This record gives sequence, C-alpha cells and structure tokens, in this order.
Amino acid sequence: MAARRQLAEAGFLRTAIAVRLRTGRLHRIYGGVYSVAPRTLTSHQGHWMAAVLASGPDALLSHHTAAALWGIRGYSGGAIHVTVPHKSTSTKRFRRHSSRVPEDERAVEEGIPVTSVHRTIFDLAAHVDVDGVVAMIKEAEYLNRWDRLSLPDLLERYAGKRGSRKVRFVLQRLKEEPPGRKRSMTGGGTAD
Repeated sequence: MAARRQLAEAGFLRTAIAVRLRTGRLHRIYGGVYSVAPRTLTSHQGHWMAAVLASGPDALLSHHTAAALWGIRGYSGGAIHVTVPHKSTSTKRFRRHSSRVPEDERAVEEGIPVTSVHRTIFDLAAHVDVDGVVAMIKEAEYLNRWDRLSLPDLLERYAGKRGSRKVRFVLQRLKEEPPGRKRSMTGGGTAD
C-alpha cells in the first residue's frame, strides 16, 4: 500500500500511476492511496493504514482506533480516528483530530504510525468514563505496553488539557487499589 506522494518520491509520474490504475496493476483504496493487491482490504489494520496514508505524511492512528490497535480497548467499527498536525476535515470514514504530536508520543505498531499507548489513553480520557480509563490502563499494564513517557509525564506536559483531571483521578484511585489486580474485566480477561 502506498500514498500518491510515496509513489511520486519513488519516481512514478502522474501518468504512470494513471496507466497502472487503468490496467489493474494499482488499485485505488482511498483518495491518494493505492494498493497492488485487489481493492478489498480484509483486515482492520489494512483500513487503518490506508486511513493514515490518506491523511498525510505526519498522520497517526489515534483515539479509539489506536486503542484497538494496541489491544487495550475493543474495536466496534465506525470512523477511523487519525490525528494530523493541521486542521483537516473529517469524513464519514475518517475522524480527523488536529494536534502536533511530539516524537516521544509517537510509535509504530504493526507497521502503522500511531499515538503511543499512554498518549492514546490520555486522548481518550476526554471521551470515555472513569471506568473506561481504568480498564485501558490495566489492560496496557497486563500487556506490558510501556512508553518512553508515562501518564504522569503527560499530565505534567498537558496539565490543563481536556481529560487531564480524569487521568489524575484515575491514577490516584489505582494507587489506592489493593495489589494483585492486573487485567481489566473489559479487557477480555478476568481480574487476578
């Protein structure tokens, strides 16, 4: 799978792309995103990667979709969430969020550029309830998903960001919880 800009960087002229599309050697997935395989993507990851490519060179999978990729929250379909560094219009397929994401809050999972685990949790804290945030943290812990920056680091960096009060509350609540509980009940397992 490749974006038009990647094909251009590899030396493909606009006419060469058009010929390959016409002859079936390239298949349009989304505007500006092509595949050498037939146009039907069979996996969520294929659609997620195509959404990132369609959203620009610095786009990252984020929010609900990133949480599903990391395995810390289930995926229920719907719009694919992508964060881009500039204002961008959302569509029926893509929910675009605008934010400049620093390098230490970025990752690559399954070949897909994505917000880091803790940045994903932090972003979702503004959109899910306290129990949802607790469940994601426990699932990340259970799966040993660690980042360069912890949630306390992100709280320090984004003290007034929407959701930060909820993250602070959840971290305090988890400190007070008895030891031994490892996995959330909503994460697909049972609590220890």
